[in-house]
Amino acid sequence: MKPGLNDKIVSKLISFDVMAVKESMRKSMLIDILNVLFIIRQERKTDDLESFILNALSGEILDKKSKKQFEALFNSF
Repeated sequence: MKPGLNDKIVSKLISFDVMAVKESMRKSMLIDILNVLFIIRQERKTDDLESFILNALSGEILDKKSKKQFEALFNSF
């Protein structure tokens, strides 16, 4: 990824309305979004990015296993 585009990518991804997606697709969409955000997070952390990740981890879309995997990633950086 080009570093200059990271802010634009983060902005678009965190503003995406996962709840507007078919219920059966929400978890996989959120996982894909989080995977990209964690890649970007390695280079640059922002308050908006951190807030989105924490909200996703405390929400109801992800199952316990997914939450644990992402929490481990979150705490490793």
